[in-house]
Amino acid sequence: MKLLMGQAKRHAPRSSTTASTCLDIIIKILNDFSLAECSEDILRHFIHTIIELADIAIYFPAKTALVCLLLERTTVAAQNFGDTRSVAILHLIHAHLLTFGSFDISPQADKLFDIGFEMGESIGDEDMIEYISTFLGFRHFLKGEFKEAEMQFSKVRGRFALPNSQYWWVVFHGMSSAFLGFDRQAIGSLESALQSAILRNEQLSAEFLRLHLALVLLMFGKTREALAHINAVSEQVDSDSVPVLQIRTAWILMFYHYCTGNLASSHAMMEKINDILVQSNIAKPMHHFPWILETLYIFKKKGMKEAKHFNLKKEFELSSQSPSNQIKAGAWRIRGIMALEEPVTDLDGAMNCLKKALKMYINVGNPIETARVKLDLARVYTHLGRNQVATRLRAAAYRIHRHFGQPAWLDEMPRPRTLPTEDKEAPWLRNHGRSTRITAPVRADEFQRQRLAMLCRKLRVEQAAFFSIKDGEINALSRYNISKTFLNEQIIAQYKSWIMRHLQTKKIERRRGKHGSCILISIENISSNTYLFLLNKYFEDDLLNLSEEKIITSTKSFFKDLHFIQPDEQEAIHKPGSTANVVISPNATQDEFITNNETMLQLLLKLKQATATDVSIHIFGETGVGKELLARFIHRHSGRRGSFVCVHPASMTESLFESAFFGHEKGSFTGATNQKIGFFELANEGTLFIDEVGELPLSTQAKFLRVLQERTFIRVGGLREIRSNFRLVTATNRDLEQEIAAGRFRMDLYYRISVVPVEVPALRMRGDDSLILAQVFLDDLARKYQRGPVALSEANRRLIAAYPWPGNVRELENVIERAVILYNGGNLDLSLQWPEGPTPKAPEAEPSPTSDIVADWPTLEEIERRYIKMVLDRTDGQIDGNDGAAALLGIGRSTLYAKIRRFGFKQSRRFE
Repeated sequence: MKLLMGQAKRHAPRSSTTASTCLDIIIKILNDFSLAECSEDILRHFIHTIIELADIAIYFPAKTALVCLLLERTTVAAQNFGDTRSVAILHLIHAHLLTFGSFDISPQADKLFDIGFEMGESIGDEDMIEYISTFLGFRHFLKGEFKEAEMQFSKVRGRFALPNSQYWWVVFHGMSSAFLGFDRQAIGSLESALQSAILRNEQLSAEFLRLHLALVLLMFGKTREALAHINAVSEQVDSDSVPVLQIRTAWILMFYHYCTGNLASSHAMMEKINDILVQSNIAKPMHHFPWILETLYIFKKKGMKEAKHFNLKKEFELSSQSPSNQIKAGAWRIRGIMALEEPVTDLDGAMNCLKKALKMYINVGNPIETARVKLDLARVYTHLGRNQVATRLRAAAYRIHRHFGQPAWLDEMPRPRTLPTEDKEAPWLRNHGRSTRITAPVRADEFQRQRLAMLCRKLRVEQAAFFSIKDGEINALSRYNISKTFLNEQIIAQYKSWIMRHLQTKKIERRRGKHGSCILISIENISSNTYLFLLNKYFEDDLLNLSEEKIITSTKSFFKDLHFIQPDEQEAIHKPGSTANVVISPNATQDEFITNNETMLQLLLKLKQATATDVSIHIFGETGVGKELLARFIHRHSGRRGSFVCVHPASMTESLFESAFFGHEKGSFTGATNQKIGFFELANEGTLFIDEVGELPLSTQAKFLRVLQERTFIRVGGLREIRSNFRLVTATNRDLEQEIAAGRFRMDLYYRISVVPVEVPALRMRGDDSLILAQVFLDDLARKYQRGPVALSEANRRLIAAYPWPGNVRELENVIERAVILYNGGNLDLSLQWPEGPTPKAPEAEPSPTSDIVADWPTLEEIERRYIKMVLDRTDGQIDGNDGAAALLGIGRSTLYAKIRRFGFKQSRRFE
């Protein structure tokens, strides 16, 4: 299924026939699939598939009805499972699919929007609110309510990205910003999204983003830059491209030729759109471009032929029915111009129409279109002889035109003599770019993002980053219209040497580079190790010509506001209450690993080397040898800032595994009354330690493997892909190779978790460690239970040294604790029970075949070498089987082969 989805997306830009065939196959498979008796897990996969299908179907209007039926069926199934979260999301996607192609809000779509919003708000967690905001912003955009749309989109643009629809809300956010006059914000957000789409190799998204970026550039007078993007798309689009892409390309070309005064080419593009609509047998979508009616009026005025789908009279009717106030305002403006330019001039009619248009454009918040209407009204007032009013209107319009780099006047009236100064804040930017203090408690990263966005609007910057430098490393604290990947791989990679040189100068530095013009700023005595990086790709000169006074004034205010929240402060992630199978330690600094054994010291040295990397470490050994303590040792020396999360899956039921590790969203199933953060997310930037990893159910191991490979996952019932940078450490006392042979553990998972395998020797093989640990435990426990000075007698020491400690360190600690609790003076009573009978009177062993192994007090490693050699000689080199050396030694086959190679034993034919 995923392969077919990928093929549909890949072929849509160049071969819509192939893409459409892939979609037909997908729709048939989904229609034939029965949801009546499917499991909850399968239903979730089905929901995700439907959402991805709906995302592709917006490019294929002919498929909309079929996909809507699938959405209805899936919604019912989700309701039956009690998954209210998915029901809310499916309602919103259904409404979005119904409106995206037509840009009209039908009663059915409006009802679905309302239901989805109400259900989503009742769930109310951060992800759901951000998800709702994308659709709220879309609905406000369709109604021409750009202020509200921009506000909703701004809630999600800093953190949230839909897993499959990663571009469309950026398009509408960019267009909303452009219509409101936030030219640099619009250009920067679309450019950033385009960069991300290119890096992700998402061609279809990239083409749509290029077209809308070109449209915004045309709106603000950047025709040359816009043409470069239009040409890049035109090279990819042909007659077999998806019709929506063909239409949108021709639409932008129509506007480009109109802006450059080439009416014949603009008219040819209109006819091309008409032909595509006729050949594809799809209805002409409503639009949100105020220039369409103006263009059609000019065509008619010049005597050019009207097209079937572009009849001026019919366009007026559609505009009056449009949900968009901007389109209605555009219709009133053209009616006013027509009344003014008719053979018999109707000045009263023109005045009334233009005043209605002006009022609506002011309410919409579109400064450029407001300026156009003011110019038209100035013409009316000039005809009426009211020249002073006309001059004031022209002055106000000219100021907006100059601010946004608009072309020469559309009328032939003289420019006003006196103009307001450029430095005075533009009225349409009030309440948007001004620095206002935020006193409400917010997350540190969100606060920084809001302040950075305000600063960039004020300075009219397209893209920016706020970062700190520590030990020669550049760490981004907040970004504005720059993706994390693009910042690290492109910006920092190119400018790092320049930035590091700037550390010595502490000045405002400017330069041109591959990605545009940029400014690097640090404010001395305000922030000693934080910097601002400002970048303009399309308005390069404007950035380089910013006065130093304006930069210092604005950035001082920015840095000062950040004193509310320290730059590196982050809100602590909400952690669920402690449970029986998880331990969360903010920092694992306690419980140092105590040893005086050479083998253990070498092992710790090996672990320190491994902690410098992010590879997975697998610790194995007998029960009680200190595997968890070693995991804490790894975390402590790894330098990770996150928590140490210790998980014991043995006490976890299989049905709860996914929710426990992945987390779940509120409302994702019956009983999910709150959002739960899973272990993977809790361990972000820290260490995830899974004790007894061999206990993981086989059915969950495949899901676990995928997270280890991708470091991404989705909460149960969620849609947002979450990335977690955790370090994995696992432990077990089982022989996982035998588990693999028995079919109880996946081989691929075994190799993934044991990049660095570490075998912890038993306590009986660690020399004097038992005596050292016994003394440490005795001192600590005597203080804990207030037993006064307690010492180990010589008999106690001989007994501890001779005892085999089958329970290892855990057993030793328990024995000492019991002895301290029951201590009443005199000698400690250790009460050891020997594995094969009562405690002997003397700890010395009787002569045995192994006496020669330890006769000359060799090192522990030498004892191990001699003992393995003795067992191999006794078994005549036989490795496998019940009587083989591996079974007698109690170790795995591969472990024994590794030791044979390490000790350099001559291989017998039986070894192979």
